[in-house]
Amino acid sequence: MPYLGSTVFFVVLAATLSLALTGWLLLTRALTPRFVVAARDAWARRPLSTLLLGAVLGAGATLVGVVLLKTGLPILRLGGGLLLGALLLASLAGLTGLAELVGARLPGRHDDASPWRRTLRGALVLEASFVTPLLGWLAWLPLALLGGLGASAQAAGARLAQRLSGAPEPADAQA
Repeated sequence: MPYLGSTVFFVVLAATLSLALTGWLLLTRALTPRFVVAARDAWARRPLSTLLLGAVLGAGATLVGVVLLKTGLPILRLGGGLLLGALLLASLAGLTGLAELVGARLPGRHDDASPWRRTLRGALVLEASFVTPLLGWLAWLPLALLGGLGASAQAAGARLAQRLSGAPEPADAQA
């Protein structure tokens, strides 16, 4: 039993990260429902272009962030850290749209009364797929985060276009 301690550590770590991710996704759903709906629509309409956009934005922003972190000036290092943090938050916000889409495609009885249940259901399914050894860790999780960044960019672009065109705000974004 020499490996029991490390096994328990990784199981607890995976469970804790999954719980934290569920919390982040539900928080994003609660605070920005219109944004999540726009991100969900980006995932549903154009999944491949959403992923490619996220890959391009992620590669560029990560490169800039890492270069800033490696500079000697503290203010630039702070800027690099903030950029990478914002990149992660934008990825998680777009990932909430994917969780919403997955949850909507697995309908439940109480979805109309509690729309957050779709996000919870989708988050649990995504997290289960992320902890799958090798494929989940090395392929699905990075692709989902890159796609989340692309969905966030598309949702923010749609929101900006709506504001610039003067179109009225939708009355309810709980769809």
